[in-house]
Amino acid sequence: MREIFAKHPHWQQVLTIVEKLNQRGFSAFLAGGAVRDALLGRSIHDFDVATDAKPDELAEIFTNALDIGKQFGIMMVPLEDTKTAHSRGDKIEIASFRSDGEYLDGRHPQSVTFSNAQEDAKRRDFTVNALFFDIQHDRVIDYVGGLNDLKARIIRAVGDPRTRFTEDKLRLLRAVRFSAQLDFKIESETYKAIGQLASEIQVVSRERITAELERLAQARDVAKGFGALIDTGLFAAIFEPLHFVSQTALQQKFVLGLTRLSGAGSLEMILALMIVLEKEGGRTGKNAFARLSLSRAAQERIHFLLRGCGVLQAESEDVLLMLNSEDGPLLSEFAFVLEAIGNLPRGRIDRFLERFLKMTDASGKLPRPFLTGDDLKNMGIAPGPKFGEILNELYRRQLRGEIQSRDEALKSVKKDIN
Repeated sequence: MREIFAKHPHWQQVLTIVEKLNQRGFSAFLAGGAVRDALLGRSIHDFDVATDAKPDELAEIFTNALDIGKQFGIMMVPLEDTKTAHSRGDKIEIASFRSDGEYLDGRHPQSVTFSNAQEDAKRRDFTVNALFFDIQHDRVIDYVGGLNDLKARIIRAVGDPRTRFTEDKLRLLRAVRFSAQLDFKIESETYKAIGQLASEIQVVSRERITAELERLAQARDVAKGFGALIDTGLFAAIFEPLHFVSQTALQQKFVLGLTRLSGAGSLEMILALMIVLEKEGGRTGKNAFARLSLSRAAQERIHFLLRGCGVLQAESEDVLLMLNSEDGPLLSEFAFVLEAIGNLPRGRIDRFLERFLKMTDASGKLPRPFLTGDDLKNMGIAPGPKFGEILNELYRRQLRGEIQSRDEALKSVKKDIN
């Protein structure tokens, strides 16, 4: 598998780290997602190195290492080439082999015991994530049946699933996300345990839940993922304030809409769809996302999509202006979702898009308005609430073809103010 890893821009630096450890007499393997993704032929994002070197020994070998969790045996080694893009910025994680002590907060072990590769594999979440790659001997090391599950396309908890999920409640959500992301089936006992413990996802921080849902929204089969959230009870536990979490018909419409998003969704679009369905059930959806941590920008995109839904349903010309905005492509995709569930007549967005494309210039933007605020000021119109209304109505009429020149726009304003 070395040739697969060798294509990654950080491979040489990973080799340097492993060689330094080997030269000091330590074993060092690639671990986790990079090994899984290489075996599946997927693109590799992060490299994690697991070793029998202890944290103090790592600090001695890598003097520039950052202590991000030394008590858990986790260090970060900065890459030499900080110009290359990396999801963690410019660092590679090195972790000492360990066994975990008791988990009391549902997320982190109270203590760890530094151990060996086999014990380290046994404390990991899922078998397909517990594989090691021995670079020195170009071989995969599998202590927990991960290779068989990878071949069978199965997500299975390492050991007893209830134990794994009780230790770290975020794993409940991660199991579903990996299933949708990789298009794997969740093993029956693992799936049963998720359902039994679903309500305990509430102990996980809003930030971590949101991050997992954002990844799930980009999964290959997002409909399958959210369908599993509903079936296991995780959906109700996360979105408890929503009325439609218990409405089967609305849930079916929701999952149907998500089939239109597979691999191209965004969490904002999914949340906006939830609010649309909540309103369809006669509720406002207020406080629906209390267990999420949404940025202001994300909240604004949700409001944008909800406003776009109303504009499309009313067949307002404002949809052309919205399609012309930065989030126009998001609204276009959302409209097709609404069509798929019957909340918009078939072909309505196609008609708007066709008109939009006919009017756009080479850069894909709508033409400039014939008049600006300065023109209105020069005509003696004082800025105020009606100022924007006049400009917006003029631009709508321009887009409808009712006003075809600057002179016509000026005449129209003069007529209205006289």
